[in-house]
Amino acid sequence: MTAEQHVKIAIVDDEAGIVSLIASALSARGAPFVTADSAESAKAQILGDPAIGVVIADINLPGQSGLDMAAELTLDRADADALEFIFITGMGTTESVTEALRRGAFDFVTKPFRIPALADRAMRARARCAERRTRARHAAEVIAHMAKADAERRRLSRRLEDSASTLAQTEAALEAAREARSNLFAVISHELRTPLIPIIGFSNLLRRHACDDPEKIRNYAGVIHDAGQGLLTLVETALDILALDGGEAQLSECGAALARIAAAARDRCAWRAHDAEVSVALEGDAEARARCDPDRMERATAALLDNAIKATPRGGVATMRWGVGDGAEPQAWIAAEDPGEGPPPVVIRKIGQPFLQADMTTTRAWQGAGLGLAFVDRLARAQGGALSFEKLIEGGARARISWPAGGAA
Repeated sequence: MTAEQHVKIAIVDDEAGIVSLIASALSARGAPFVTADSAESAKAQILGDPAIGVVIADINLPGQSGLDMAAELTLDRADADALEFIFITGMGTTESVTEALRRGAFDFVTKPFRIPALADRAMRARARCAERRTRARHAAEVIAHMAKADAERRRLSRRLEDSASTLAQTEAALEAAREARSNLFAVISHELRTPLIPIIGFSNLLRRHACDDPEKIRNYAGVIHDAGQGLLTLVETALDILALDGGEAQLSECGAALARIAAAARDRCAWRAHDAEVSVALEGDAEARARCDPDRMERATAALLDNAIKATPRGGVATMRWGVGDGAEPQAWIAAEDPGEGPPPVVIRKIGQPFLQADMTTTRAWQGAGLGLAFVDRLARAQGGALSFEKLIEGGARARISWPAGGAA
């Protein structure tokens, strides 16, 4: 029996007629299924039967809604127990569709709908669920094999005490390779996939449903643009890190207004601040200018602000400050401050290591690819400056990039 054949489908709807029709269509396709008439009943069955991997649920259920049920069931759920949701709605409002897409739904259908078409979608969701679960199991097996190999390496290392220096270097290289491979896997499987969900979902919404409301079209386009911009930034940052490491980056040195760089960084992080319910304040010398690579400095500043927003509690304020010092060789600086704790200590200790996160699980609180600070550190050093962190006396933390201001034009 294949992995897909083990996956059951849960049909959750308080309309018995609809449940019966869907069940009949799934039965004809050889798919095992269970039924429930409420969110509470469905949750009990899903939590008690790990074979359930696809949930066809009405959005408007008695008691708890289908969307809230999905949010509760997927919270902190690993891919080894992946769930795919197909939502049914009788209202078909843009708000319900948008919310379903934001919750990572596999698909949604509006009433009235064709039962065979819904059953076909359920079978596709079943195949994707099986694929995700199989991939997670394979990853766990790889980790187990790596653990065995690591144990064997330690055993052999005890027998090679005469070559301690060489062994230490080899061990460090192996550890770095393992960490880089593990972190890269997390980035590829989560950070690159995440922005593709709204890109595909909202573009598919526009393709499948004609819409003559310019405001809705602008909203959908905005979500697609923000997700695409985030993906582009991730790729650009990775390429810049490679270029800076290899000494191949061509930095554009010209005079730039620090206030403009800070404002552009705020605009780049506007979606992050909105989702986190965090305000961003700008405070600095409006006339301050310095020589730098404006585009890269804007992205570096956005990376600092992005981290400050993540560290700021909901309802709080993250602050961007900037200026140019006095003296024969004045230093330009831009800083991001937050009222929280700043980046985790392990991240600060290992600045410069790409794909670094204190927690690399997909459910971690501190989201991101772990590239931002590595890029900022390299750019600062390439411009003759440095990246620094400090705790503020009044509470909170500050991340600051500084570099020689030069003769700003």
